[in-house]
Amino acid sequence: MDPTDSDLVRATLRGDSRAFEALLGRHGRVVWASVRRLCADPEEARELYQDAVVKAYENLGELREVERLRSWWLSIAMNLSRERLRRGGRRARLEGDGELLDQVADGAEPTEAALERREEAGRLRAALEQLPERQREVCDLRLAQGLSHAEIGAVLGITTEASRANYYQAVRRLRERLSDA
Repeated sequence: MDPTDSDLVRATLRGDSRAFEALLGRHGRVVWASVRRLCADPEEARELYQDAVVKAYENLGELREVERLRSWWLSIAMNLSRERLRRGGRRARLEGDGELLDQVADGAEPTEAALERREEAGRLRAALEQLPERQREVCDLRLAQGLSHAEIGAVLGITTEASRANYYQAVRRLRERLSDA
């Protein structure tokens, strides 16, 4: 039987580095994916991720509800990302170009479908960029991370209702902007 997050947190606090590695194995991908989507520069994303890992390790003793570990860790990463952006870091990553770049790198002509998907992804990115920061964050956590509104509230320090309201306002705005395009 695998140890629970509670077991691993207790072991980490007792100095067992392998326990923290196990926590990182369970939750690190979600944190990395969130940071990577927020950061255009891969090197900057790696630095942010490492900072989030270090900060989580250093502050693990402050975690009161272990069942909220993932949300807590994501909130650390989101806060670090916001701080970096405010200091002038680069923002939105260009998602959706991977397939197109792979085709070009392989010497193949990009397919019309790939070009259409890229264009649609570009319109969606542009519409997302126009959303207020909080709505953008809620969309990312809901759609990309699959978090519930309660979890989003914990990550962002808002109520469940505020998460829902931000999400539905964002969806409404995205629909309006994309239908105009």
